This record gives sequence, C-alpha cells and structure tokens, in this order.
Amino acid sequence: MLALLATNPAAAAKHSLEANAPADQAYRVEVELKVGGDLSVRDPQAASGAQDDENVRKLPMSVAGKLAYEEKRLDDQSLARYYSEAAATIKVDKGGKQPQLKHDKRLILAQVSKPGLTLSAQSGALSREQLDLLEVIGATPYLDGLLPDKPLAEGEAWPVTADTMGPLLCLDTVSVCEVSNVIDDASKGHVRFQIAGTVHGKVEGADTEFDIRGLGLYSLEHGCVTHLNLAVKEQRSVGPATPGFVGVAKVNITRQPISTPKLLTSERLALLRAAPRPAMSLLLDAEEQGFHVLHDRKWYQ
Repeated sequence: MLALLATNPAAAAKHSLEANAPADQAYRVEVELKVGGDLSVRDPQAASGAQDDENVRKLPMSVAGKLAYEEKRLDDQSLARYYSEAAATIKVDKGGKQPQLKHDKRLILAQVSKPGLTLSAQSGALSREQLDLLEVIGATPYLDGLLPDKPLAEGEAWPVTADTMGPLLCLDTVSVCEVSNVIDDASKGHVRFQIAGTVHGKVEGADTEFDIRGLGLYSLEHGCVTHLNLAVKEQRSVGPATPGFVGVAKVNITRQPISTPKLLTSERLALLRAAPRPAMSLLLDAEEQGFHVLHDRKWYQ
C-alpha cells in the first residue's frame, strides 16, 4: 500500500502540451531528408496488351537532401521564409543530379491552408525541380497540430487528425488517417512523444499509403514542437503522369525559436508584404531549346 501511494502522484502527473508560442515568433529550421527505394515507371517498350505488372519497370532511387531556413509568420494565412541552404543529391538507376536553390529564389512566401502549404518565390515562378526541392515531409507550420488538446500523463495517447497529417505528408487528399501519439518521457524542459500509425490518400493524382513511426519533442519553455524525427514507409501506385514508389523516407527536423532573425531582414519582409499576387504557375525553362513555358503546378490532374 505504501509503495502504491508513493508511485501514484508521479504516475498521475499531467503534462500540458499547449501550442502557445507567440504568433510572431521567428524560427531557425533545419531539415535533413534521406529516401531510398524503387520507382515504378511505365515501360514504353512493353508488348501491346501486356498486363499492368508487365508494363512497369522498377528503378532504384535515393535522395539525400538538406534544407536550412528562417521562418516568420506574416499573418494568419502566410509565412515568410529565407533559405540559407536548399540542396539534394538524387540518384535514379545509373543517373543522378544535384539540384540547388538559386540565390534569387531563396525568399519564399508560404501560404498556409487546410489542404497544405503553398510555396512561391518573391522573385518569380519556381521550376518544378525547385518546388520539389522545397516541398518535403514535415511542413513546419503544421508541427504543433501533433499536440494533444488536453493535459495528459506519461503513457496516455491521443489521436492525430487528417487535417494535420495530410499537410505534414504533402498529401493532396486523405482517405484514411489512423495515427496516434503517446507521451513517452518528460524532463524538466521537454516532453517527448511517440508517433505511430497509417495514412492513405492521394499525391500528384496517385493513390499512396504511408506507415509512420517517429518521435517528437515539445519545449515547455517555448510552447511548441522543436524536434521531429519521422520514418515513413510509402507505397505509391503509378499515377496518371508520375512514377510509383515503394521505399522509406527518414526526416529529421529541428525548429529552434529565435529572438532576432538574421536572414529575414525588415527589407526582405517588406518585399513579401508589398509583393503582388504570388506566382502560382511553375516555370519550364528549356534553355537549350530556346524557350520557356509557364504551367499550372497541378499539371498531373
């Protein structure tokens, strides 16, 4: 009985993981992404009348990418970002490339909505390659959506909604969301929670399924999620104009509150606030052929 009385107070201790960072809080964000698996592409040389599985070639692929940027909210629907680093090494079969974000595209407007984050450059239209470089799992404006809406004790779980998981996974729509978090550990300054579950939906017009495992860290001092590590197994079907994919993505996100941004200067913030309607089209720049074309970013629909 004495042992039970001694352990009950600790076991019953509740932790409030409330998202209460100031609305104008600025952050320094670093993202490391590693992806490995197989792409599935339709084989144009397949025999006429071949079955679907005979009409597809599998190509090994890998991605190693890194992003670093400052982020600050402009208003309820938009954020400013300035990227100090945005680069990746992409390998597909025997080929590869190393895209980097050009300096004139590093000032970014991020529009926040229920479907997800929409990124556009202050200086003009992004290319598809540039947009793909920036759109990665773990969109920071939605991290605090992983938090519970009431105080919980260690070992207690709570569900995560599709309104959070869809944007975090860069999904266009969500049909199934069965994700729950549980408080794993609490220290003097942080509360750690585990993430696990499955999400089904569509991305770029293709059906996809995610199996998710991860850890998040909530800062009691700053009132927000400051770290998120995710391992995401994905099985994506071949889309109308995009390859299928089976593999694993691992993403490590650090979001550190800062008092004074160094990159998001007042001049750069003024440029974003004064800018006309952002360029939503994407740029196809065929420099060698001597032309360029603007096209809708939802080109696969």
